[in-house]
Amino acid sequence: MTIRFSHLKTALSGLLLLPVILTADVVYHGQTAGDEAFRKEDYSSAASFYKEYQEAARRSGDAAAECSAMERRIDALILGKFPEDARKILQEYKQKFPGRDPVAVTIWNADILLMQNKYQEAAKNLERIMSALTVDNPRRVRALYSLARAYELSGNYSKAAELYFTIGKEQTKGFFGSTSKPTKLQIAAWERGIFCQAFTSKAKEAFESLAKHPEYAVPAAQERINLLNVFLAVKTGPSRNIPSVWEKYKVPENPKNSDLSFSVYSAIGDAAGKAGHLNVAAEAYAAAYNCSPGKAEAFETLNRLILVMHAAGKKEDAAVLSLEIMKLFRGGYISVKFLEEVAGILLAAGKYTESAEFYTDLIENPAVSEKSKDNAMKCLTQISARITLPARSVKHLDSYFTGKKAGERLFLYAETLMQDKKFEKASENFLQAAKLYPELRRKSLYQAAYCQLSLNRYQQTLDILSQFFREPGDGKMYADAIYWKARALEGLERKTEAEKEYEKYSGLSNRTEVYTIDSLFRSGYLAFQTGDSKHAIELFDRLIKGYPKSAKALDAANWKVYIYRSLDDDYHADRATYDLAYAWPDSQITFNAMYQLAERNFSTDSYQKVMEIFDDLFRKAKSPENKSRVLIGQASLAVYHRKYINAQVLLDRLEKEFPDNLFKAKTAYLKGIILQSSGDFKKALESYTKVLSFAPDSFLRNAAYGSIGDCCFILAGKNQEGKTYADALQFYQKILETSDLDSGLRAMTLYKLGRSAELSGNDDLAIEQYKKVLYLPSSFNTPASRLWVAKAAEAIYSIAEKRPVKQHIENAESALKMLEKYQIIPAGTAETRTNILKRARFRPRISK
Repeated sequence: MTIRFSHLKTALSGLLLLPVILTADVVYHGQTAGDEAFRKEDYSSAASFYKEYQEAARRSGDAAAECSAMERRIDALILGKFPEDARKILQEYKQKFPGRDPVAVTIWNADILLMQNKYQEAAKNLERIMSALTVDNPRRVRALYSLARAYELSGNYSKAAELYFTIGKEQTKGFFGSTSKPTKLQIAAWERGIFCQAFTSKAKEAFESLAKHPEYAVPAAQERINLLNVFLAVKTGPSRNIPSVWEKYKVPENPKNSDLSFSVYSAIGDAAGKAGHLNVAAEAYAAAYNCSPGKAEAFETLNRLILVMHAAGKKEDAAVLSLEIMKLFRGGYISVKFLEEVAGILLAAGKYTESAEFYTDLIENPAVSEKSKDNAMKCLTQISARITLPARSVKHLDSYFTGKKAGERLFLYAETLMQDKKFEKASENFLQAAKLYPELRRKSLYQAAYCQLSLNRYQQTLDILSQFFREPGDGKMYADAIYWKARALEGLERKTEAEKEYEKYSGLSNRTEVYTIDSLFRSGYLAFQTGDSKHAIELFDRLIKGYPKSAKALDAANWKVYIYRSLDDDYHADRATYDLAYAWPDSQITFNAMYQLAERNFSTDSYQKVMEIFDDLFRKAKSPENKSRVLIGQASLAVYHRKYINAQVLLDRLEKEFPDNLFKAKTAYLKGIILQSSGDFKKALESYTKVLSFAPDSFLRNAAYGSIGDCCFILAGKNQEGKTYADALQFYQKILETSDLDSGLRAMTLYKLGRSAELSGNDDLAIEQYKKVLYLPSSFNTPASRLWVAKAAEAIYSIAEKRPVKQHIENAESALKMLEKYQIIPAGTAETRTNILKRARFRPRISK
């Protein structure tokens, strides 16, 4: 009689006690060869040799040897995982040797039930014999282990862990007498107890159980202990930490204790897959495959691996592995479900020829359900839109899609073209389906409209939608069609109509969140464009309050600030800016808005308040670009308020901390202002000239030109040098070459051109420039430009006063009348002042 063995390899060493049959001088070669194969864990070969042993014993009439051979054969078949063969031999054994060792028979039967996935039946069988197994019975531990395994496989992890730990702690007389060292079965039980405990409410206590591992300090056990430690960290820690935990672990090339490793790696793969860490799951499943205890487990693991690879977006790799699995495994492993999965994976990977072959095989397989065949037909139709199918596939499609189903085939064909973004061909086929098959008309028009919109053919979209709206029905398709209509109207620049349709969509019950957010944003933007700023703000508020976590809500909040600024409503603009900063403190849009708020307050007396805004922005800024931008903003503020020492400190800090900053041109310009303020016009001139070497933007370039001109102008006045006035003229002229110059800057530049010409002794050129200020209509649009108009007119009058020739007086009269016309001076002033000039007019005297 043989002692019962586990189907787990880890339990074998130290437990293998094959019986010694004491027969008179009889040697059975099948027994000898079988025992050798068994010792090498080649259970399939062992079972074959034991069959020879059994038959030889039967022929010899040796009942004891035949009994031993059958027991050995059952053990080998169970350990080799051949449950059906084991069940058959066990049945023969019970008939041949009725009533022989019922406890052993029960344990055998339980092991077979476990392999057949009948875990609860196995547990009931084992529970019945536990009372018959005393503590000193060597079969008791084996039975406990099988019962724990039954509990584990049925999902009762608490009971399983309790039994495993009982086995691990139990002190028994071993099969070879008493021992102070734990058996390999006890070690295996303790490790499986830790594994099961991780799935219970006492999961965190599993770390304590691991610390009490019987071989915790044994070097040979460290590989298993390390793996269990990683598993517990994955199972009990935050799911976000799974990738970092796994990254630190190195999978051994040849893991020991394959059964434990297989279970643990599989569980890690399951946990990682559930948490969405698909790459970790794939690597864990690959590791599980490398230590799978049997072919069935290897196949199942590879199946899970291809599914997780496919889900992770590694479609090509999943497809290649699928085809390799088909070559490696045959027979009962390749189920219809697996074939369907492989066909779908190949289709997703773009391997249309291979996928079509699999789907056609499924259609021709009589064991496949009608539902699966229906799906295969649909997938073949999709493939037909991408490649030319083989004749046998087309034949099946033609025979299946007849009558009303022919419309379904055309629709699927068009839908596949649409998925592949072949919108023009897809639209043609959808319209054909709408024409030929009334039951598909509404759905086909819906899809055709989407295709035309995707091609930016807005009028065609509206034409198709007009047909769609004549069909009865509402639901999601109707709601989507309203949104598409709004998009098409907007594309045609019919903004008012588009805005109404967007608003209509945002109130429908069947709308989607994505379209609703977009509709609210677009309707707000269009309302602003069409001049209804108040309504635009209302729509943006709906978006912000209804969908505060969407990216569009941030954009809407930013637009609110812009709209209030455009309305010169600085109070509400400032409030909207602070609301933006509160809701999205770390956004770049918020940074920009707060920065602009600070810049807008330069002209106020709240120097310290604005500086505090900048300080707060600097603390929150993460990029060097934003930090350097804050420093240049603070330096600009200090210069504006004439705090030149503070400004210089900030500019020095900027250059030291961020030497590669993008504000070198502005730094040079601000330094020029600081130097100019101290009266060092020559160095200021050098600094302003340096600005131009950094390729500044147009505004800063014009500012530099103007400042260079001013310095030249002042230096010319000090030194009375005509050449320096000419230099000033040259730089002022450069400013006027800019096409997008605002009216105030243009008026000021023309005035300074005139002033430079006048001081260099060229009255005609000076008057020409002064008159340009007066004759530009835009010069009277803003207070700044009107100031320069008045100065230009006064300059013309001043020339006429100093040199009262007829032409100068006429120019002065015209200039003063312009000031009267635009109500810059009181009515009648022009005539009064012109009369003064006329009385002083130069007239040559000729003596008689």
